[in-house]
Amino acid sequence: MDETFYLSNMAPQNPEFNRQLWRDIEERSRAWVAKRGEAYEVTGPIFWNGKDPADPKPSFDTIGKNAVAVPTHFYKILVAPKPGGGYEAIAFVAENRAYKRPFQFQQLIRSVAWVEAHTGVTFFPTLAPDERKALVETTASLWK
Repeated sequence: MDETFYLSNMAPQNPEFNRQLWRDIEERSRAWVAKRGEAYEVTGPIFWNGKDPADPKPSFDTIGKNAVAVPTHFYKILVAPKPGGGYEAIAFVAENRAYKRPFQFQQLIRSVAWVEAHTGVTFFPTLAPDERKALVETTASLWK
């Protein structure tokens, strides 16, 4: 738990985003995981212009005298056992801004492959190729 407070594990978020939409996603994630008994979670920043994932220089804000980069979006990937065996994943991607209630979570759902394409990160690389492909290219049912 202490590691979650390391500076290397922090990224600037819009205060309303953090207190509202992201908080709701985190609370619902905990409930989703509790129903399944176990899960893996990966969360991180995205620097994206909202249009082209291949854009090498998306614009983003910086803060402070050291010009800390402010992510344009954040992702959260949840992987949990599925009934009958194997695993399933659901990923959420949200722009780092305030949102109005009621939140439209369905519009934030992406595949893990989508997150990979927009971050350059390969998730779960040690899985068998067929198992990995199924996991990253499909999305679990919302909060079932």
